[in-house]
Amino acid sequence: MLAFHQVNAYEEEDFVVVDACCYDDDEIIKSHYLERLLDVKHPLKATAEARRLVIPLTPPVNTQPNDVNLVVLPDTGATAMMTSEGVVNCKWQVLGPNGVELPTINPKFATKKYRFFYASSGMNNEKYPNSVRLCYTIQQLSVTIIST
Repeated sequence: MLAFHQVNAYEEEDFVVVDACCYDDDEIIKSHYLERLLDVKHPLKATAEARRLVIPLTPPVNTQPNDVNLVVLPDTGATAMMTSEGVVNCKWQVLGPNGVELPTINPKFATKKYRFFYASSGMNNEKYPNSVRLCYTIQQLSVTIIST
C-alpha cells in the first residue's frame, strides 16, 4: 500500500485512526516516469482509494493469535489481528470510491474525529470526470458535486 495524501489522523480510546488516499502498489510512481509520460500507449491506470487503518496502541497481551479483532471502535470496518509471532496485522476499511485524491477536511477537525472529507475525482470513465466528491467516514457513501 502506498499513500501520498493523508486525509486525517486522530486518537480514539486506545487506537490511532489513520485515513489516507492509498494505492495498491507503486504503479502510480512508474506511470510518471518521462518515458511513460511521452508514450501515449500507457495511459494512467493507477487510482487511489480512500482507506482507513486503525492501529491499536496497546494490544492486549493475553489475546490468542488470529482469533479476535482487536479493534473495538464503533463505526469502523478496519480490523487488527495478533499473529502467533506477536505482530499485529491491520486491514483497512474502504472509506470511499476508487479514484479520489487531494483530500481536505475542515481544519477545525484536524487530528480529531470527523464525519466527512472532500476529494478530487480524476477518473475519466465516470459520468462526471474531474469532479469534487464528498465522502462520509461514518457510512460508506459518496456524493459527486457538479459545478455548472
